[in-house]
Amino acid sequence: MDATNPIPDIEKGLVSPGSTTINTFSSTASTLPPKQASFWGRLRQWRSCATQEIDITRQPYIRKLETKHRGYRSLATFLDSDENFMLYRRFGYLHSRMLLKKQDELRELEFELDECDDDDIEKGTLERRRCLMSREFDEAAARKAPAEVRTRTKILNEIEQKLESYGKI
Repeated sequence: MDATNPIPDIEKGLVSPGSTTINTFSSTASTLPPKQASFWGRLRQWRSCATQEIDITRQPYIRKLETKHRGYRSLATFLDSDENFMLYRRFGYLHSRMLLKKQDELRELEFELDECDDDDIEKGTLERRRCLMSREFDEAAARKAPAEVRTRTKILNEIEQKLESYGKI
């Protein structure tokens, strides 16, 4: 900092503890505490590092295609050698078949659930109608039912499992 210019040159890093600078928010002069001066020093260091070119690219691991190794190892190495070779079957036909199978299973469970609901409506007892309106009553009735009876709760649990499996395909 020269004697003719009372304002330190921040860009050149001439800010030191106890030096005077102009506050950017007001025209009053203030003294920088040592903590802020170290900030300006760190900023100067960062700027000098930012102008340097640093190679941070990851070097790829390249496998050599060896003819002595036959099988999936050499085939995988070959397919990985160029992005245009990365073509794989999606087994669309098989996915479609599995989706149709799961849809049919869900359709059967939906029909069974509707029959269970219709039975409860037709029976007409207050307890059976409450089962249609309250999950709590329905689960209590399912606990009382014999193990071999397919209750609405059992059907809904099976539907949940099938839907989860259907969603994963």
